[in-house]
Order: sequence, then structure tokens, then C-alpha cells
Amino acid sequence: MTDLQRDKDLLLRMARVSAAATVALMHPAFDELSKREAEELHGRKWLDYHIAQGDIAPRRKGPAKNSKCVFSRTEITALWEAEAANRASI
Repeated sequence: MTDLQRDKDLLLRMARVSAAATVALMHPAFDELSKREAEELHGRKWLDYHIAQGDIAPRRKGPAKNSKCVFSRTEITALWEAEAANRASI
């Protein structure tokens, strides 16, 4: 892979994360994913591994103990892209 191709891939990854962050600011509800929705994006094993590692943490939607736990689409996208960049040695 050439340096130019590697730089292009990095910029595209950064653009995906920036787009997710922009959408989260404009429509916060769209940024919230249930665990099932997050698993559909990248798989259960991937999500469970990163929860165990502390890379992703769910947050409660309300103050009660039984409030629904949600994940941030932006955080998941950023972690996915960071892993992909790391695998590509960018």
C-alpha cells in the first residue's frame, strides 16, 4: 500500500467518525443504540470484548436502576475505525 493510499484511507476513516459525531450533535437520539442494535453493527463478540476491555461503556438513559442502557454510535464507530486503521498500520 502506498503512502498516498494509506493517507486516503485514514482521511476516509476520520470523515466517517466526524460524520457520526456531527449527526450525534444534530440528532442526539440517533446516536443512541441498544445493545442489540450495537451487536448488529459489528457482532456480539466484538462488542462484548470491548465492553470487557473498557473501551466502550453503556450509559443509562435515565436515573433509575432499570433504565435502558444505550451505547454511543459515535464511540462505536470511532473504535471500529481505530481498529481498522491499526490493522492497516496507519
